[in-house]
Amino acid sequence: MGFGAKAAVAWKLVIVRRTLLAGLSAVALASCMCVGNDCEESPADPNALHLSIDQPTRDSTYTTAEDSVFLQGSMDPAAAAVSWTRDGGIATPAFMAGGGLHECYIDGNRYLCGESTYWWASVPLHVGINVIDVTAQDGRGNRGQATISVTRTTDVTPPTVSSTNPAMGASGVATNYSIVATFSESMDATTITPATFQLMDSSGNAVMGTVTVAGRGATFQPSSSLVALTSYTATVTTGVKDLAGNAMQVPATWAFTTGVAPDTTPPSVSSTSPSSGSSCIDTDAAVTVTFDEDVNTATVNSSTFTLKDAVQNSVVGAVLAFNGRSFGLAPASSLSFSTTYTATLAAGIRDLAGNATTANFSWNFTTPTDGIGAWQSISQTSAPRGGETAVWTGTEMIVWGGLVNGGYLRTGGRYRPASDTWVEMASAGAPSPRFGHTAMWTDSEMIVWGGEGGENDFRGLLDGAIYNPVTDAWRSMSSVGAVHRTRFTAVWTGTEMITLDPYNGARYNVRRDSWSPVPLPPLPTPWEFSSIWTGSRMIVLANYPIGCDNVSSPCSLGGAAYDPVTNTWSLISNTGAPSPRFGYATAWTGTEMAVWGGTMVAGSAQGLNTGALYNPYTDTWRPMSANCRLSGRVGHSAVWDGSEVIVWGGYTSRVSPREIQLKALVTGARYNPATDSWQQVITAGAPSLPLGYHALWSGTNMIVWSNGIGAQYQP
Repeated sequence: MGFGAKAAVAWKLVIVRRTLLAGLSAVALASCMCVGNDCEESPADPNALHLSIDQPTRDSTYTTAEDSVFLQGSMDPAAAAVSWTRDGGIATPAFMAGGGLHECYIDGNRYLCGESTYWWASVPLHVGINVIDVTAQDGRGNRGQATISVTRTTDVTPPTVSSTNPAMGASGVATNYSIVATFSESMDATTITPATFQLMDSSGNAVMGTVTVAGRGATFQPSSSLVALTSYTATVTTGVKDLAGNAMQVPATWAFTTGVAPDTTPPSVSSTSPSSGSSCIDTDAAVTVTFDEDVNTATVNSSTFTLKDAVQNSVVGAVLAFNGRSFGLAPASSLSFSTTYTATLAAGIRDLAGNATTANFSWNFTTPTDGIGAWQSISQTSAPRGGETAVWTGTEMIVWGGLVNGGYLRTGGRYRPASDTWVEMASAGAPSPRFGHTAMWTDSEMIVWGGEGGENDFRGLLDGAIYNPVTDAWRSMSSVGAVHRTRFTAVWTGTEMITLDPYNGARYNVRRDSWSPVPLPPLPTPWEFSSIWTGSRMIVLANYPIGCDNVSSPCSLGGAAYDPVTNTWSLISNTGAPSPRFGYATAWTGTEMAVWGGTMVAGSAQGLNTGALYNPYTDTWRPMSANCRLSGRVGHSAVWDGSEVIVWGGYTSRVSPREIQLKALVTGARYNPATDSWQQVITAGAPSLPLGYHALWSGTNMIVWSNGIGAQYQP
């Protein structure tokens, strides 16, 4: 029937699921070899290992001036090891992370291969052509191989000093402090010496000391303590060079003032997350620690910051320095349920004065038991798609539009949970092919409006149509007075569809088939709006750009309420409102608007695990409980089941040595606003969906659907 369901559309990234190849045997009769990036030329055996190189490019060649290249990719199926060689040298294992989403390319078309293993490796380069072979092999001898030829050109970009410690103008610096300069790239250590990294007192006298270099950082260690209450100036001269021999063009100079005494106190831990002894910690949580002072980041690594389960099995993960004081350990895969984990910071972590911790610091936390409820799969369609819409009619889920294999669609289907069947929709009279459009259920019909209809369709489509599932027929709708094409929020009031973006507002009356303008809310211009309908008001929240200053951007989600009867806006309180964020989920409980999750930075996957409830009748916010809450996430769903908000899915970031990668989350929780409590959703049987999906409440179950894959959750 040629229709599917919504796939991931996160910042206009559309991923389409790989269709199964007909006639492939489900059992390997012999080991096989698959050569090529995802073996797109000869996908002849379902047991071949489909290995891909996705970063820095999917092409077979790449050029860089860097001294190393960061390779990252996926491998499907997941049960194999990945290694790399350069110019036929010794094989080196790649770092692995289980689970995730994998794009495959067959005959030039992009598909989603489902669960796979992420791998990554940092490969050193020599000047000239470097042939890098990446190989995967499972226990049965099946192999996959991909090759990339990386040409390292002569680096002509001079280095710069990107940060210093102490910072420019710092005061009260300990007299035994080390001076640190961090460069924009890896440096030639032989060029960074006391002659090129200097420290002078206020009289211009040189301070004697030694210089050490590690990667991009250089540390000047004075031979003796500095003088108290004295100004010093540090300088990195133009004599320093990067590994390609490029000299820094402009000296870097910064000044600071010492305090009255040396620092003799080792660093200590000021906070941890999760907190020590805490329970019901989400299985996708990251482990973080903050010290009471800046520490030498080189001393906080995978050897000194570890995580183990109750039987002392180490958790594989990456350690990331958020800044000089805060560090995180991101597990490569989800933690286990009902398990106590112990995080440990080994003795020997040093501050910038050289004081080392003398004892291990450990804390533990426990993950929750797997949740309640049950999942049941639903029938799949033969042609998955992305960028379409889905609405619930009361008895059916209608999906329409989208694109597949680069082609835009004007077809759709209706899913009937009672019989677990799909019915194809009429296409006569339907809107032109499109994806990323908006669909609204009016209690008897589906409105389709806007969207994009082609690669060069930057403005979007200013038209739509209305579908009646009883008659299986479409009818046209007026576009006179309409203003919105793409990237707008919309609600259905019972008689009208109200649309709003940061620059325009409009309302469409179905009975009169006419549009009329809506004034903009009295808020600073946001990046975009999100909205809910309360039964009498449209409440919008403004998603502001990065940061806030309480002048141009409030330090909370600014909001306003629209009254369609008076055609006026009124500001809502932001006291107790969530911090500015993007990619959060909202749900209307009948009396309150729930807001949960998201990220502080547009385009980021560093998810927040906080939220709040807004009561429009009292114009007040209240926080949502932190006990047993989910880990931070972005792009998740939230539906109201009549008594609880069900939060499900979304994605977060997983940290690899040099990159951030997205990780789909197959976890969820139920929030009860009456008791302000969370309870886990069962994960057994849950679908692994792409980064973006539909979640609808059917009256008895939550239906999740994306990319030809779906399931129903019964609370």
